[in-house]
Amino acid sequence: MTTRHTGEGGEKTMAVVCLWFPDWPAHAARLVIDDAEAVAAVGAPRGLVQVIDEFTPVAIIANHEVMVLSQAARQAGVRRGMRERHAKSVCPELVLCACDEHRDARIFEPVIAGLDEVVAGVEVVRPGLVVMAWDPVVKFYGGTTAAMEQLLTAASMAGVDTCIGVADEVPTAILAARRSVVVPPGRSREFLATVPLSALVAEESFGADVETVRTLLDSGVTTLGELADLPPRSVTTRFGAAGSRLVEIATARDERTVAPALPVPERVVRVIPAEPFSRVDEAAFCARSVGRKLAAALAQRGVVCQRLAIAVEFSDPSSGEVQWLRRTWHTRMAVDERMIAERVRWQLSGWLTGGGRGLVTAVEVDPIECVVAPDGVLWDAGRAKEEHLREVAVRLQAQLGAGAVLQPSVQGGHSPVDRLELVPFGDGLRAPEEDTRQWPGRLPGPHPAKRGGGPSHPGAPVRLLAADGAGIVVTREVVLSHRPARLVWGQQSFTVTGWSAVWPVADAWWDRSRLAARQPVADMQAAASGDAASTPAAPRSYVVEHAADAGSIGTPALPGALGAAAHSVAMGEAVGERCARMQLAAEDSRGQCHAWLLVWWRGGWHVEATYD
Repeated sequence: MTTRHTGEGGEKTMAVVCLWFPDWPAHAARLVIDDAEAVAAVGAPRGLVQVIDEFTPVAIIANHEVMVLSQAARQAGVRRGMRERHAKSVCPELVLCACDEHRDARIFEPVIAGLDEVVAGVEVVRPGLVVMAWDPVVKFYGGTTAAMEQLLTAASMAGVDTCIGVADEVPTAILAARRSVVVPPGRSREFLATVPLSALVAEESFGADVETVRTLLDSGVTTLGELADLPPRSVTTRFGAAGSRLVEIATARDERTVAPALPVPERVVRVIPAEPFSRVDEAAFCARSVGRKLAAALAQRGVVCQRLAIAVEFSDPSSGEVQWLRRTWHTRMAVDERMIAERVRWQLSGWLTGGGRGLVTAVEVDPIECVVAPDGVLWDAGRAKEEHLREVAVRLQAQLGAGAVLQPSVQGGHSPVDRLELVPFGDGLRAPEEDTRQWPGRLPGPHPAKRGGGPSHPGAPVRLLAADGAGIVVTREVVLSHRPARLVWGQQSFTVTGWSAVWPVADAWWDRSRLAARQPVADMQAAASGDAASTPAAPRSYVVEHAADAGSIGTPALPGALGAAAHSVAMGEAVGERCARMQLAAEDSRGQCHAWLLVWWRGGWHVEATYD
């Protein structure tokens, strides 16, 4: 007998058991292979569908690629991700079936019904994968061996393998089931340390971002143990929510449980059809109605659902007997209206296909586990729909003007500020593609997390000081005049802990409109020499390193206001096309670290962007 034990974080947890049915979509397609509409046997006689068994290679196709394949197909050389024609050339006898989640859920229903006979609280993660609380099962059957025998016997199906895994957390139990391992209590981190990072992509219920996993693999992180050793804050900063989810699994800190929670009566949505039904197509209309009502109810409360209980009332017209069937769906992410409707439709279809239960007289959906909607969620209980966003934006543009609603667009440039352009909403956005043009001094990625308002923003100027309090400038050789010690930004003072080399940037040298700005200087020089009719063949350009050099930039001395005007135009023109950047890290008075992208512009330092 087992009891609750102390988990990784010191809290009391209950073990989770997971049953995994490998290649379930392929098995589901095989079990309904006599239905000609469900099979796409390319180039095969129609009678071939009558001789399919567990030894026949079967592959599930989506977008002309192999998504799931049976063991027989795998042994024949077919691999996941192959194109349809390539897979057929490798294994000519391969039977290709279309991807159909509705079929997978409907065929999986008898398996769940068998488990319901021996254990309570079965939760479906997806068709082919279920989880349940392990400790009550062991206690009821008097031991681990007896409990496993009961589960495997109840879930057995001809030609279908069943793998079982036990661990403290739901994700760890799923990974343990893929290895048929029972993880001892409190040793999840030890088990996960050797699990390949690619296993998170293999299991679709984790929802792991493929690009994030690929980047980590390219960086040398190959196991979950190596990922768990990385600073969580650094991973989250670099990869966002996708990285945070991976760290949560790798460190065995997923707090989701399978212990049933008490329902919240005011959140239960009940739908009574106008007329009892027993057909699957009628169930689809009922499912959409249930999904719409529950999504609206959750949106009003600002929460989203992560665990859903579906209950259906069946009535037998002949005997008058009424029975309720209940099933719980365990999801990784918050479900929206479409996902709620899909699960209700799958469940109704599974129960109705079995027959013998009577007519559906009522459907209840109970959001067992709800969480607060994340920040920034505006529509549909957790997901902003593009059509709603577009409708609101167009309405605002009609009231305030087309330029009042802007959206960011990626363009070329040297700095993160230059690369973002705000254009009116609705204008065609350029696809974010790699800019192959030459940008001397361009800042390489990863870019700062927060951009500033630009060097001319009122809050951007800062002072960079040496240890003796002297101001630091950029010399003609494009180096710092002193060693940085402090950075003063408004009323705050920061202690410099590190900085990069200064690099110059030549900005907008291709823009001929900038050259026109130099012409007034040339005209004033000609006027001062008494030859107003003569115009220099090429205007002179100037580079101002800092304010102290303003008097030595090579501008001829001009009398009175004319000289002051020429000096002003020369400075504005010169610094408009030349600047220098550097990266700097510092600590505030509380010891917190900060990092900025600084730009030397118009004789002063400015914060151009912030690293978070």
